[in-house]
Parts: sequence; structure tokens; C-alpha cells
Amino acid sequence: MTTTAAQWAGLEKLMAEEISEYHALIQEIKEEAKYLRENDLTSLMKSVNRMEKQREILLKINEKIREELKKVKETTPLPCSVSIFQKVQKHEKEIMSLQELARMLNLQNKSFLQEILGYWKEILGMIASSGKAETYAGAGAKNHPSNPCFLNRQV
Repeated sequence: MTTTAAQWAGLEKLMAEEISEYHALIQEIKEEAKYLRENDLTSLMKSVNRMEKQREILLKINEKIREELKKVKETTPLPCSVSIFQKVQKHEKEIMSLQELARMLNLQNKSFLQEILGYWKEILGMIASSGKAETYAGAGAKNHPSNPCFLNRQV
């Protein structure tokens, strides 16, 4: 096997590994959504840690790919480099597609969290009287926003 062929084989292996890691990341993001909906905080935290490790792995793989591409470009004759360039472009398109899918799934998870937090804020606002409205305390008296009804001793 020539140096160029060996370098290309190494580059192809790295690109396949990168695609595999993106698929694993996407699966983990789907698991994260499941844990959010089930309110499984322990599993959610483990999932977040796994995603962080996958992100680090992807960064390392990407750096190795850039290094290998640089070496291949320096040692590959022009006719061969066109074919390699086309394969790299195909790989980049697939990676971009996987990144977009991961981004979309993350946005869905973020939207879900924002919706849940909005509900909690609304509930807590009703319980604690967030200062937007006065509540009736009975006997013609009103609780003022600075005096939440659950802190009022008069019942």
C-alpha cells in the first residue's frame, strides 16, 4: 500500500468514526428527550455527561481529520486529489446533515424545557402572588403583593 493509499485509508476510517459518533450523539439527544418527558433526573444527568464526552470525542476526531487532510493534500498527485476531494465533500455533506438533525432535536428539547419552566413559573406565581395582582383575604381586606397570601396568618 502506498503512502497516499495508507493516508487515505486512515482518513476514511476517521470520517466513518466521526459519522458513527454523530449517530450516537443523536441517539443520546433522543434519550435526553425521553428522560425530560419522564422527569428522570438521574438518567438525564448521566445522558448529559455522555453527550459532553461525545462532544469531546467529536472535537478530537475533527482535529485528526483536518491533520490527515492536510497530509493527504501535500502528498497526493492532482488527479487523485480530485477524487479524494469529492469523497471529502460527500462526507462533509453527511456530517452537516447529522449536525442539523442534532441541532433540531436540541431545539425541541429546549422548547420542551421552556414550556415546562413557563408552567412552573405560572403555578408559583399563583401560589406566591408574584406582584401582578392582589388577592382577597376575606372580611373586605386585600392582601397586597408584598404580603403573599401563604405568609398571611389570617385564614
